Amino acid sequence: MKHPILFAAIAALTLTALHAVEVAQTGDQVSIANAALKLSYNLKSGTWSATDLAAQTTVFANARFTVDETGWKKPAGVTREWKQSEVSDGFGIGRTLTITETPGGGYAPVKSLHLTVYDKQPFAALGFSVTN
Repeated sequence: MKHPILFAAIAALTLTALHAVEVAQTGDQVSIANAALKLSYNLKSGTWSATDLAAQTTVFANARFTVDETGWKKPAGVTREWKQSEVSDGFGIGRTLTITETPGGGYAPVKSLHLTVYDKQPFAALGFSVTN
């Protein structure tokens, strides 16, 4: 009887370790977080923020990722979608949250913001890509 309980405890610890980075969506807000930090992206406004969870401090807020926009104008008819993927690289194991913004018309590139958070790291790796 003790072996099934031991096995269940090990399995639970393993699953917890595998999911040290969580991606979640609540309303218009999608976020990626580990025990140290949280990056949140507002799908409606296209702005994002970072929080230091240990200090409960907002590191930055209302940031935007723009490409070829004049005067910080917001392109009309934008759709924003997100996806997540697993990552394992020189920084560690974690997840990447990719937010892709597609314009509704006219000349405007499709742009993607890549936010990568690692299981046991107090930092995030940020990247972007543009399809013209």
